[in-house]
Amino acid sequence: MKDKKREKKTPPSNVLNKFSTLDISSFKQEKENLSDGDLQKVLLFLLKELSEKDLEVLGEALTQGDFSLIFRSKNFFSSPLFLKSNSLLIRLPLTTFKDLLKDDESFFLLLKKGAEGEPVQHLISRFSKEQSLELDSYFLKLKELENSIQNIELKSLTREYLQNIKQNLQEAGFPAKKNLFLIEKSLQIAWLSLRSDLVNELSFFKESWIKFLNLALGAPKSKNEKSTGLFLQLDLRLASVFTKIDDSTIESLSDDAPIQEGLAKLSIWHLNDFKEIGLIEEGKDYASQEELTEDTLRSSLFAKIRKKLEKFGLNTVKDLRYNEIYSKPMLKEYIASFKKE
Repeated sequence: MKDKKREKKTPPSNVLNKFSTLDISSFKQEKENLSDGDLQKVLLFLLKELSEKDLEVLGEALTQGDFSLIFRSKNFFSSPLFLKSNSLLIRLPLTTFKDLLKDDESFFLLLKKGAEGEPVQHLISRFSKEQSLELDSYFLKLKELENSIQNIELKSLTREYLQNIKQNLQEAGFPAKKNLFLIEKSLQIAWLSLRSDLVNELSFFKESWIKFLNLALGAPKSKNEKSTGLFLQLDLRLASVFTKIDDSTIESLSDDAPIQEGLAKLSIWHLNDFKEIGLIEEGKDYASQEELTEDTLRSSLFAKIRKKLEKFGLNTVKDLRYNEIYSKPMLKEYIASFKKE
């Protein structure tokens, strides 16, 4: 079903007459009243009648959809309008340029065909200069992510907080991959332009994005590969709960270490701690009890706790790691998830 506003068709002759005297700055507002068919006629009319300087201004007002309408016109790429359309690129917003370069093969063809011309080279040069700022901004983003990892309060860490960090790391790859894709397409145009300076600049930015993406940000561990970059830093930060990292004073625990040793690393050793996380019944005050020792571990109370932990799939330190339990709050959340079932 067509949009009602788009169904209102103005007679083409009236439309063209109106736009022939229209101030370019009003173009964005006026075109909203046109159907796609009439808008395409207007765009081709303006492309034919306006001077190169006016076309530069018009290009600043065009959207990705407007360009698509132009490209869909019959025989556009073999018509005189094709050459004139290069003037639309001089002041084209870089956001529109990047959207078109990413999604529209006709626009990519336009750039390749006009690669030796000044308008296309100027546009690619503007994009290249922006990449320097994009890289600086991305570097600061990675530093911010690194700080968020190093500043994790392990004792109070929750599942939600950890998932937010992981999601931020995953999403940090999107802008890098997008910029890398745009640079690779821009490089194809730069080679056709015979501009070695543009080729060198874009090649440098391509290498920089690859390093940021593969080495600095890195990737999470998989079945066959270890984690790298910031994903590795996160894994090491979490591993420090149970494992000696660098010069830390913590005593490492092996995967097969008994569960009670892992719980001690989470500061869970008093009876009230077990009550807090829901492993023993409420209503009793265990604060005056001594810390659990080897003798008390054999008591009936801890035997019940162990059975509950076994039912939750927690027998060794390996189980804590596997279920991403690195703090008392995370164990409490884990146990609570079983009680909801």
